[in-house]
Amino acid sequence: MKQNNAGVYVHIPFCVKKCGYCDFNAYSGYRDATKIKYVDALCREIEARAEPHTVVPTIFFGGGTPTTLSASDLSRILQTVRHSFAVDPDAEISIEANPSDATLPYLTELRQSGFNRISFGVQTFNDRLLKSIDRVHSAEDARTAVSLAKAAGFENLSIDLMFGLPRQTLADWDRSLDAAFALQVPHLSMYGLIVEEGTVFWARRERGKLPLPSEKIEAAMFGRAIERTVPAGYRRYEVSNYARPGFESRHNQIYWRNEDYFGFGAGAASYHNGVRSMNERLPGRFADQINADGTATVEQERLAPGRFTHGIRNRPEQFRPPIRHSCRGLFRGPNCGTYHSRNAGAESKPPAPDRARPFSRQRSHDAISGVEFPCRSAASLIPRLVPVWALNILAGVIIPLPQGFAGNGVRDGQPNQDELPASARRFFLWGTRRFQNRHQGCNQGFGVGRFGGRING
Repeated sequence: MKQNNAGVYVHIPFCVKKCGYCDFNAYSGYRDATKIKYVDALCREIEARAEPHTVVPTIFFGGGTPTTLSASDLSRILQTVRHSFAVDPDAEISIEANPSDATLPYLTELRQSGFNRISFGVQTFNDRLLKSIDRVHSAEDARTAVSLAKAAGFENLSIDLMFGLPRQTLADWDRSLDAAFALQVPHLSMYGLIVEEGTVFWARRERGKLPLPSEKIEAAMFGRAIERTVPAGYRRYEVSNYARPGFESRHNQIYWRNEDYFGFGAGAASYHNGVRSMNERLPGRFADQINADGTATVEQERLAPGRFTHGIRNRPEQFRPPIRHSCRGLFRGPNCGTYHSRNAGAESKPPAPDRARPFSRQRSHDAISGVEFPCRSAASLIPRLVPVWALNILAGVIIPLPQGFAGNGVRDGQPNQDELPASARRFFLWGTRRFQNRHQGCNQGFGVGRFGGRING
């Protein structure tokens, strides 16, 4: 009998303060009583969907900010997953954390309860920039958090950095890279800012109050990350993720391979046995539906065999070149436009590609192959994307790729390590930035979360 495997994504939608660039399914201002109600409902959902014989190789707690909950609540949720599934003894169990939440007792309790990987949302080591993007921690908080996590027993650590921030210079970015390398963490996630409609940053930009770097500077920042991580010992295994050998995010690979995953919590999506489903997004309503009906599923769809899902086909080696994937949504999977509409507050479809800056930010956890998580069928977007895909096809013809490059992050059967030719970098950056995932695109997980989980680092 074939053994069933599936990853698990758990969404914690609470934040101390929602950042101005954030369009994820996250909320601030909830009282402790609501959080307790949410945790109770979340555990009930996990128990109701239990599959004791399904092996779980990875678990990812994303948000929001999971560390807004107490360590005991997070431990309770994790133990519920363990009791409901056959969690692999060697499972990768990740949690996202805010540096300002880090204390040694708190992190020690998380580590002892079973979490073995932690990702801090640092974003920048410049206090002026942190304030401008509404982060509640300081650069020193970030350094201290990493030090405390190591003291608590975490060996698998990641930090998120962002480039293209308001008033950020190339020198600022270099200093953040210096600070990140000095911490000796084994994994880095580096994302470019995307200004999403419906966010505070979108409103500021519409009023001319958001001084962003030029696209030329952003391209230089992206290139600088690629160039500087190699001598620091990191391998770029996704567009936005860099790891030392053996520290690549295993959870991400579930999405790349189009494997099954369970998504638990408000707004979380799942893909299991060929069916993609999504939960109610609002935390209070999610809890009420779980308590009343035992389920909070609001949408589901059975996918036809061979259909595009998660932006990756069953045989990604057929894709060439990666520039072609800059068509936002062209390879995004089945009709999930309503998921985007909920994020943006629109009626029925995601914003047209030309409404976003080519070099804008999203929390991407996408593979170098051109993954964009998830949403919307290719056929429904092609008419709107003719100028983009025409340019990309042209780019694929006129810009040669390195020998053996399959256009999917694979070179000669291995993850591609070659940087594109300098002449192609701006085309490539434009393309890859277009499919950077909406952490949480349709899941609060794509990473990047990113359905199912944030595919981040």
